[in-house]
Amino acid sequence: MIAAVCMLRCADGSYYVGSTSAEDQQRRLLEHQSGAYRGYTFSRRPVELV
Repeated sequence: MIAAVCMLRCADGSYYVGSTSAEDQQRRLLEHQSGAYRGYTFSRRPVELV
């Protein structure tokens, strides 16, 4: 497994940094976009990969 670090820019101008496996990076981005989990990005959508 190869680790990846993701930086997302939120709609409010803040940034979110997280880690995942390289294989799951796209899936995790979609989860943040859809609000699948009630974490930091949930109320700051939409997000974009930086």
